[in-house]
Amino acid sequence: MSRPKSDEVTRRNQEMVAFYQAQLPSPPPLRVIGERFGMSPVLVAHVLRLAGAERPEGGRRERTRMEDLKPLSNLHAVFGAAIGRAIDQRGDANRTATAMRLRLSTPRLTAILLGVADPTLSEMVSLADLTGKTLTEFLLECQTSVNRAKVTPS
Repeated sequence: MSRPKSDEVTRRNQEMVAFYQAQLPSPPPLRVIGERFGMSPVLVAHVLRLAGAERPEGGRRERTRMEDLKPLSNLHAVFGAAIGRAIDQRGDANRTATAMRLRLSTPRLTAILLGVADPTLSEMVSLADLTGKTLTEFLLECQTSVNRAKVTPS
């Protein structure tokens, strides 16, 4: 059972909602509103939601798609591409099945293939096994590819 709000709390909440709506279409962050009214950002969001205050367009940040991220390095990109080719050559039905066989999550495998994740040593050993090479041989091959790409003809 919730206790009734005091007049002071009700007045504060109304002032906060009015302040928020006066700032639309680009209100300040909830943290700033919270500091002004002596509340946490979570409580500010709760009061605004209960008051029916609308969020501005684009109020929530969209997640960055993994495909839009840049590879950590050229070596990561080459490593991921080579593993992707090895998976395709093996004729695996889908990435989920491959990920399960490697004991990785599908998003983790995708991140490694795109070069946006730094695989652990055990992950690299498992992934290199897909190519039929040792990890050392595979990494040397990847590094050679990176070095060849850096050489520019004169």
